[in-house]
Amino acid sequence: MAALSGVMALPVAGSAGVMHAKALDQALRPGDAQRSSAGLLVLENTHVRSGGCVVPLAQMTAFAQAAHKAQVPVHLDGARLANAAVALDVPLTALTQYTDSVAFSLNKSLGAPLGAMLAGPKTFIHEAERVRQRFGGGWRPAGMLAAAALVALNGWEARLGIDHARASALVGGLEAISKVQVEPAAPRSNLVLASVAGVDAQSLTHKLFEQGIQVIAFSPKAVRLALYHDISDADVARTIEAFSAICA
Repeated sequence: MAALSGVMALPVAGSAGVMHAKALDQALRPGDAQRSSAGLLVLENTHVRSGGCVVPLAQMTAFAQAAHKAQVPVHLDGARLANAAVALDVPLTALTQYTDSVAFSLNKSLGAPLGAMLAGPKTFIHEAERVRQRFGGGWRPAGMLAAAALVALNGWEARLGIDHARASALVGGLEAISKVQVEPAAPRSNLVLASVAGVDAQSLTHKLFEQGIQVIAFSPKAVRLALYHDISDADVARTIEAFSAICA
């Protein structure tokens, strides 16, 4: 970010994807001759590093209002925003109404092969297109990708609810195995972070792969499992069995 955009990232302390109010207030304070001022507040919902935790609407609203009070614009990293909307049973617009720009992935839970959308004021989008081209992000022709994206946007509400239910079933099965620890996330979305006592994440990744289960190492100990439209109830059961076999 420093090399390409001339900006620095300042992480704000929080828990379960929700920033601590005092930490945010500190981060939004004006700079001086020796310290930079905040130029943008970036929110994320669901919060991936917390295992897909869903940030409540009231918290989203409070954070955005605090930023605007400090005259700082708000960007929403909504890569899995559809999951948050389903988990909270609210429309997408309820989660975006106080933000100045939104990024929305089509290639994660929605199931398009690739692609994302950026929404914001027209002048902002024009500048984003210029910067995207500078970074080599143009794609032509995009007709086939756009067609797949339209399919992904059709009926996603019902599909994502099924993913969340299967994630909960996976958590229930894993928690019944004595050596498995599942990191909490409430309300549950489509991501699950799990670890096995005495096994590091890389080793666990390889052991699961040998049994046909693909996960990613998410921390030194935990792996991340993502539920999406190609994962069935049988796959969930087979994953629980794989963990059980490893623990045995």
